[in-house]
Amino acid sequence: MRTTDAVRASDALRHRTAGAVRASDAVRTPDTERRDRPEAAAPAGARRPRPTPTPAAPPADLTRPHPTPAPSPAAPCLALVLAGALIPVRGAGQDPTRLGREAPDCAHVPGLAALDQVSRAHAELYWHAGRLYVADTDSVNGTYVDGLRISRPAQLWPGGHRLRLADDPEGVDVTVVELDEYGAPL
Repeated sequence: MRTTDAVRASDALRHRTAGAVRASDAVRTPDTERRDRPEAAAPAGARRPRPTPTPAAPPADLTRPHPTPAPSPAAPCLALVLAGALIPVRGAGQDPTRLGREAPDCAHVPGLAALDQVSRAHAELYWHAGRLYVADTDSVNGTYVDGLRISRPAQLWPGGHRLRLADDPEGVDVTVVELDEYGAPL
């Protein structure tokens, strides 16, 4: 046995005893070396067998189902009733729901554009830590929660708080309602 073969054999033995056996650790003999070389594997003039194609593995998502994350306690589906129209409240992690005469979320509210007491960009609603908050966006006539003008964000849901845009007789009451799975108020 040559010296390098002896070293390889001792390395292979050491790896086997440690539980890690790799193909590169195997002892090479003149017979195995000849079989490993493609030009020496078959006698001259003999046809080499074609390698058998390995079937392609199916895409990873079909072999094992991905674990589904545990459902997080989702915020309920809420909407605002403003001047008789239903305005869906965007969910957590989305842009705030904006209220005002020129707010895109309120474009379908009949007669809102004619109310001068409501600013063009009056207030916005957003989620934080599973609670719905309202923030006044520097409106002229103010945003009121439970009859008090707010100067910083105030919790609106849960709790059944009353929201009003402008506190004069022409102001607009806004009601927060929970929606069922069909989008109808509960």
